[in-house]
Amino acid sequence: MKIAYDQGRVEREFIIGDWVYLQLQPYQLTSLALRWSHKLSPRFYRPYRVLERIGSVAYLLDIQPGSKIHPVFHVSILKKQLGSTDKTDSPLPLVSETSGHLQPQPIVVLNSHSNGHKHELLIQWQGLPTTNAAWEDEYQLRNKFPDFVCP
Repeated sequence: MKIAYDQGRVEREFIIGDWVYLQLQPYQLTSLALRWSHKLSPRFYRPYRVLERIGSVAYLLDIQPGSKIHPVFHVSILKKQLGSTDKTDSPLPLVSETSGHLQPQPIVVLNSHSNGHKHELLIQWQGLPTTNAAWEDEYQLRNKFPDFVCP
């Protein structure tokens, strides 16, 4: 039984100075509409430098100051960066204090269309790439973000 389990298991170890991606799948983007596919949300966030090994399975990462996330992570949610060590600028997303879900702000309306009586807007969210733009109901968007100017 142990042999079968160990065939699919990979021992991960990082050394100080390695660059790793951080998996934050539990902190998924919650769209206003309930039709957002969580399977399509990003699984890993920008590469972070390993600062210290804590115990046998935890690592301290170089997380930016002011983030609301603890900088020590289990090895199972880290993935080693392969190739170039150029750091990409995709900061950690904003997280709600109460629910722990992502709380992005709308930036711009990319497109719009009407389905009968329902008017939907394609919204570009702050801190997320254009590929994560989502169709949102205009009425719900105005209620949730009253300061956002919709066309």
